[in-house]
Amino acid sequence: FSRPALREALYRTLSKEQRERLHAAAAAALQAESNTIEGSYQRAFHLRSAGAHVELLDELPSLVAQLLRSGQPQRVAPLARWGLEAVDAVQRSESSTPSSTGDKLRIRLLEAAADAADRLGTREDQRELLEKLAQLDIDPSADPESAGRVYLLHGRYAVATGQYGLARGLYKNAVDLLERAGAQLEHSEALRRLSAVQSHVGNLVDARGLAERARDRAVVAPQRALALLQLATVGVLEDRLEASLEQTEEALRLLRSDTTWSLPGALAGAHL
Repeated sequence: FSRPALREALYRTLSKEQRERLHAAAAAALQAESNTIEGSYQRAFHLRSAGAHVELLDELPSLVAQLLRSGQPQRVAPLARWGLEAVDAVQRSESSTPSSTGDKLRIRLLEAAADAADRLGTREDQRELLEKLAQLDIDPSADPESAGRVYLLHGRYAVATGQYGLARGLYKNAVDLLERAGAQLEHSEALRRLSAVQSHVGNLVDARGLAERARDRAVVAPQRALALLQLATVGVLEDRLEASLEQTEEALRLLRSDTTWSLPGALAGAHL
């Protein structure tokens, strides 16, 4: 089409069935390109528009994970919401009943949407998503990992809104639950974030111990780099400048060594 307005005008003349059929055809044509993030994102858009809820849910988890690693929260946010719509549609269908698999996927999508809202700074959306997570009434004794991740997300919101006392309590709960669950990656993140709060309020001894534990439990190179940067920050506050410089240089080396992750904020923080 020579102008987008022409495409929109024609699109409005189509029936719902015609639109869904064309979107399904576009999704099928894009399947060959679904090995790229761009192709997968476009295919997800067309699957959602075609009402292909089951197919969309099959593809979303891996695509959302890719987008998080490549630092694209602006795309994770709509994808997670499309996924939540699809979960609702599947569970409403006559041939489907609510399942634990569907509930776990709902939790994961709400977490991804809340994570994206936090990174984008859309606090109203973040608050709304966290309230939906709270309504799921996750049992910490039965599912400590999910409960720990929810505490972690609530802690991030508290930090973003300046509630450091509340954030400290939430992060402590997250640390305990994630350690109990054996979720090493999330446990390391919770330790690092709790260290940042402790250093912010002046508890430097606790902050250093937490940052060291986060570094030791890091699963991937970028996560270890973030823990080292937190350790270096504590060192600056303690006037250990040479050690902080060494830790920062090691963090930069780790960030450059793993090209599967895009963490421009971490690079900027390291240079700062």
